[in-house]
Amino acid sequence: MNAVDNKKAMEEVYGELEAGNPALFVERLAEDVTWSVIGSTRFSQTYSGKNAVLAHLAEARSALESRIRIRVRRIIADTDWVAVKGTGTARTKTGVDYNNTYCWVLGLNADGKIREVTEYLDTELVTAAFGRVDPTNASSPAGK
Repeated sequence: MNAVDNKKAMEEVYGELEAGNPALFVERLAEDVTWSVIGSTRFSQTYSGKNAVLAHLAEARSALESRIRIRVRRIIADTDWVAVKGTGTARTKTGVDYNNTYCWVLGLNADGKIREVTEYLDTELVTAAFGRVDPTNASSPAGK
């Protein structure tokens, strides 16, 4: 696939996410996808494999009242790389607003599946909304 095809594919995926439908996003994740969350938050690490990525997303989602409402601001593509700039709005179950700005840099394979994601976001906001890393808790994502 070329840059135009890859941009169109991610416009479809993120359009569905904007509408609150994650099914196409999940379908387009490659089985061997890696997802790296930058920084030193409780979620900052690289998740390897589709199941690990989905478990990470489910863990973050479980702390929220409802899904993060994604709004795409711009999509830029260059060969098999696509950058998606967006915002997300949500509220934690503890009543903290979680309204973040994101840049997801996506690497796509020849089949148009997402093989790599680097997620750039406001890490201070992540910590304010979800709390600090507990290094004594081996079950926390950062404790692994």
